[in-house]
Amino acid sequence: MLSPKPLLVLTVLLAGNIVDALWPLPRSLETGSTGLVLSSAFNIEVNGPYPSDLQRAVARTLDYIYSDKHERLVVGRGLVDVAAIRYAKQLCSLVVFSKDSKTIANEARAPLGTRDEAYTLNIPSDGSPATLSANSTLGLFRGLTTFSQIWYTHDSVIYTVETPISISDSPAFVRCSRSPSSLSVEVSASALPGFHVRHSPQLLPR
Repeated sequence: MLSPKPLLVLTVLLAGNIVDALWPLPRSLETGSTGLVLSSAFNIEVNGPYPSDLQRAVARTLDYIYSDKHERLVVGRGLVDVAAIRYAKQLCSLVVFSKDSKTIANEARAPLGTRDEAYTLNIPSDGSPATLSANSTLGLFRGLTTFSQIWYTHDSVIYTVETPISISDSPAFVRCSRSPSSLSVEVSASALPGFHVRHSPQLLPR
């Protein structure tokens, strides 16, 4: 007999929707039912200050999206989505609105309770640019992590079937302590999604 906690984890792992696949779950998440394909020329454009570790986070996000090859966890895998994405619009860019010139590392070292990790992510269904905005580079880092989790791959096509997507997120609570060394690990591991202040560091259940 499975206990409630393992049963919950098993349910999340077997789910085929991004609502269940995102980890940690955003505070606010709204999705539609329209397919959207990532263009082969997709790019992430940063509008504003562009510190070095944000540049690396953007590059790693792109690398993760193209190399992950994650398939939807439903019977038939991506075959069930072929009709939904055959004539889907293509997403050509994610525009990141950066307001902060501080590095992610500097933001992450700020005292607990003073870090601003909130972000807003919007992905339209009509192929117009997706947008990510935050007041800090740390918030942008969180948003990039979430963006990278949204996509599935089938027959070399990277896609989602749940646009438009609107996400607003911020930590539900912060941990009481964290050593400088663990902060360095968190930032330098920006290629690995799933790190968040409100959870112990862990990889996505993929």
